[in-house]
Amino acid sequence: MAKIGYAALLISLAISLYSIEAFLLGLKHNSPKFIKSAERGIWAIGGLVTVASLALVYLLLSRDFSVYYVYRYTSTFQPAIYALSAFWAGQEGSLLLWLWLLSILSIIAVLNRQGWNRTIQSYALIVLALIEAFFSLLLVWFSDPFAPSPRHFAQGMGLNPLLENPMMVIHPPVVFIGYAGFSVPFAYAVAALLMGQLGEEWLRKVRRWVLFAWAFLGAGIIIGGWWAYMELGWGGYWSWDPVENSSL
Repeated sequence: MAKIGYAALLISLAISLYSIEAFLLGLKHNSPKFIKSAERGIWAIGGLVTVASLALVYLLLSRDFSVYYVYRYTSTFQPAIYALSAFWAGQEGSLLLWLWLLSILSIIAVLNRQGWNRTIQSYALIVLALIEAFFSLLLVWFSDPFAPSPRHFAQGMGLNPLLENPMMVIHPPVVFIGYAGFSVPFAYAVAALLMGQLGEEWLRKVRRWVLFAWAFLGAGIIIGGWWAYMELGWGGYWSWDPVENSSL
């Protein structure tokens, strides 16, 4: 299963680079065929990253300690819900979650073409594909969640006790939805700058995306404040506040 997950990430990196090239060729030669092919690439990335994510979920729930990430963040003594939340307990899993959410929102951006100039949408999708390629590169070469353990382990290290809290199941995904959500208006902002469209039209069109991302990021910060207030080890609300404000 680890090999399937890693292969899916590797192929998603290749397809994201292909999509960028296809979008550029489509814009250069005014070819709907290339644009359509690139959009299919965005769909393929979403499918492949979903496969990789499901592979990691399976490894975590089955407590497969032959995978180093699973060893570091799960144990046989933890309930299944905390084994699942171990998905985003470490850097590797958090990056994969971020990429998965971004890939889903990129597909929604492909579908949400009504009212958009085809060129500005293509530029925006190029930016999103670049971000997806960046995260795929990190996961494949620098932060592999499917890396094998250095030796056999009969038991895992488990989650940090401070993270064994129901808020761990809710807070990180909500915050990461906000992070990924802001990538879409950022992509359209870059596209508008590249095309010299500095009016208000594109701003009105991305308003829903901004509100969506802002709502999730705001909700994540509120949930994080509640969580930090309950966890005395975090020093209560005021020790938490500067960290989460910098996140906002």
